[in-house]
Amino acid sequence: EVRIAGVPAVFVPSCRRLDDQHERVTRVAGTGAAVVCLPTDDATVTAGRLARLVGDQPALAAMRLAAERHRIRLGNDSAASAIVAVAR
Repeated sequence: EVRIAGVPAVFVPSCRRLDDQHERVTRVAGTGAAVVCLPTDDATVTAGRLARLVGDQPALAAMRLAAERHRIRLGNDSAASAIVAVAR
C-alpha cells in the first residue's frame, strides 16, 4: 500500500511463516523510500533514530522523492490500460 501511494515509510517488519516482511521492507528501504526498524532493536535507539528523521527535512524530502520514483503499478491497472488501448 505504501508503494502504491508513493509515500515514505517507517517499517517494523514482523516475523511470519508464510511471508518475508523483512525482505520486502529491506528492498523498499534500499530505494531510499523507507526506514526499517526491527522489533529486536533497542526502543530508545529506535525512538532517537525516528526523532532525528522527523527533524531532518532534507532526508524526508529525499525519501518522498524516492517513494514517488519507486511507485509500483498494479497488474490490474496495466491490464485495464491494455484493454482500453485495444478498444480504441
